[in-house]
Amino acid sequence: MILLYGRYGVGKTTLMSTAPGDILILDPEFGAKDLDMPTYPWLPGEDFPKIAREDVGRSVIRMPISKWSNFVWAHDQIKTGMLPVKTICLDTLTELQVKAGIPLSGEVDLRTMSAKKHGWDEWHALKQSFTKIITDFATLKERGRYNIILTCSEDSRKDLIVPMMDGGIRHSLARLMDMEAYLEVIRTSDGIDLEEDLQDGVQDGVQETWRLDIQPHSQSPAEVKCRPRVIRETHGLYVVNPNITELLDLVNKQQRKNLR
Repeated sequence: MILLYGRYGVGKTTLMSTAPGDILILDPEFGAKDLDMPTYPWLPGEDFPKIAREDVGRSVIRMPISKWSNFVWAHDQIKTGMLPVKTICLDTLTELQVKAGIPLSGEVDLRTMSAKKHGWDEWHALKQSFTKIITDFATLKERGRYNIILTCSEDSRKDLIVPMMDGGIRHSLARLMDMEAYLEVIRTSDGIDLEEDLQDGVQDGVQETWRLDIQPHSQSPAEVKCRPRVIRETHGLYVVNPNITELLDLVNKQQRKNLR
């Protein structure tokens, strides 16, 4: 499984759409509506859509996830291993956590999360259910049935940028990932990096480049982090203008290396 994280609007969904084969996007963020490729809606509870012959192998099947029960239903269909897609994407884990009613931080405010609606036992059971379902995705990937791509928003903590999700869930899921990577846009003018964010649109003389900083796997799960400005000045592993096929090749090479 690959986890991509970055700020809202940086291009995570667009990057996901470069995955090989037909792609199922589970879309709690509703950000996959305007991809420039054949897109077929699949609503929870309905039959899998019929893909036109000319679109087979290059289409997106988009399932909007408006509530947690939608995702549970989708998971039941996916775990059969029978869906006619090559890649399954979840966009984003952050928004799915909100739909599930799990706070994004590790702290629970009992004033807003009343014991009547979300008791401690129910909250912990929900976190365990959330983690188990994502773990099931990893199992399907290990069986070679699907490529699994997850995205997450970013969270800033002092000088660090980390995936935005509950800390306990992030720690549990990190060990399942084949790759965790931070996506950013590098803006340059005359070869010089521009530190400040620009307004909508690219100004004259400014070039934009996608850069994916790949997290070193030697870090413990709780320490997955990224300092983009620092990493850019080091020799860490990164990919410029990446696509998912390229990232899957990197993962496969690393797995073959580990088997030697």
